[in-house]
Amino acid sequence: GMEHQTMTGMGNFEFYLVAHELGHSWFGNYVTCATWQDIWINEGFATYAGYLATENLGPEFADGERAYRFERAMREPDGTVYIPAEEADNDSRIFSGNLSYNKGMALLHMIRFELQNDVVFFQTLRNFISRYANDVATGMDFKEVLEESSGMDFTDFFDWVLNGITGVHEITKKKNSGEVFSIYPNPNNGSLTFKLLEEQMEDPLENPLEEQRVDLTVGVYNVMGQLVYSRRYEGCLPFLTYTIEMGELTRGIYFLRFGYENSFDIKKIIVE
Repeated sequence: GMEHQTMTGMGNFEFYLVAHELGHSWFGNYVTCATWQDIWINEGFATYAGYLATENLGPEFADGERAYRFERAMREPDGTVYIPAEEADNDSRIFSGNLSYNKGMALLHMIRFELQNDVVFFQTLRNFISRYANDVATGMDFKEVLEESSGMDFTDFFDWVLNGITGVHEITKKKNSGEVFSIYPNPNNGSLTFKLLEEQMEDPLENPLEEQRVDLTVGVYNVMGQLVYSRRYEGCLPFLTYTIEMGELTRGIYFLRFGYENSFDIKKIIVE
């Protein structure tokens, strides 16, 4: 299919193709990627529009479609949705199904998950469309709207997912933006420990002990975005080690999310 502005061209009327091309009416046509390097603004968003059509009109197929697109994206773990400058003229890289389309879709679903609020998520999309209507936008323009709409800081998230996009766009990281938590061992057998890194505390030796305590929620998610373990830790202190016992999990890749003080940190873990 091809999303011409006045008449979309399609080889057939398959459900997903129609939904994808309709999605381009907003993402691709009404708002267009500013450069080929930001093509995921067109294709990742339209791919997610196709998924949303399935989620709402054929919900029994939504899990399967999401799993398929996540699996395809994970086939290229080192590739990013942002096109490197040296590949900006490479058609096959620009229109990579696994990266520009499926990983772009996965990125949006992860953002939706991080927000934990569909009202905020869809309002973010509306705000993005409104601000850049009949104009062009980059991935970092979307990040700016996302942060304004949600009140959350997604700097570390975009650094992690887009793998180097901050260097390209010369974004200055916030103070103490290094690792907040260390984990050991990784890979593991479903049991591991974590520690709050002391260097993340501002003048830890000058603060009373009680002011150094951090309450946090630990969640473990599989690659489908399903929560498989959760625990609340209260009054955690730097220097100390805390244990996570996840029980018997299927071997594979999981994501460990630390939620704390209106922020979060994410670690990829491997269960053997």
